[in-house]
Amino acid sequence: MIFSGINIMFKSFRIKLFIVFLITTLFVSGVSIYFVYLIALNSQLIGLKKTVVGIASTTVLMIEPEEFRQIDPDNPVLSESFIKINNLLHDVLINNPDIRFAYTLIGTKDPNICKFVADANYFGRTVMSEEDIKDINYYVHNIPELREKIAFSQPVATKSLYKDKWGVQISGYAPIKDKVGNTLGVVCIDLSAEKIASFQKYVTIWTVVIFILDLIISLILSIIISS
Repeated sequence: MIFSGINIMFKSFRIKLFIVFLITTLFVSGVSIYFVYLIALNSQLIGLKKTVVGIASTTVLMIEPEEFRQIDPDNPVLSESFIKINNLLHDVLINNPDIRFAYTLIGTKDPNICKFVADANYFGRTVMSEEDIKDINYYVHNIPELREKIAFSQPVATKSLYKDKWGVQISGYAPIKDKVGNTLGVVCIDLSAEKIASFQKYVTIWTVVIFILDLIISLILSIIISS
């Protein structure tokens, strides 16, 4: 009778030990995996920002400043210089399929407004549409990198996702400068939120897989320790 009671207590202790150890290991590992997941997402976002800035900076090197200077944004006729830069931006899109938009901007006296100059979307056009001319002003009140002219002085990416009439994205910028260092405009490279989400999906999948493996290992260790 006494031994039977001891045996029941021992079994009860083992069950409690199993539960406590399992919950503890799952909690500790779960918190650790979650923080690693957040770090991985942030690191990936930083990497994507560096990518768009790198593409913008490389594109700038292929643009002749004097040809860019010849384009009149208030009268965007399809001149030879205009077509050449449009074709270049189109090639950038073709060679970087993850990129959504590639275009150039110039500043205006109003810090909240920039103007479109060349754009990959103009590729193959024989004339500018009324919609293109209507959309030549780009309102940048919610993009501090453009509003505060940071992008006109150095390569930079948007700090976070932002929304405009074309969607939600992050952007990389690089200034177009002449031989004496005067800024003529900015090359802009956009990466859509949907594309960012597709990249981050892989991080999420691997995080779930690791958590499942951690759950299995925790169960095995709990059984071993409590036996």
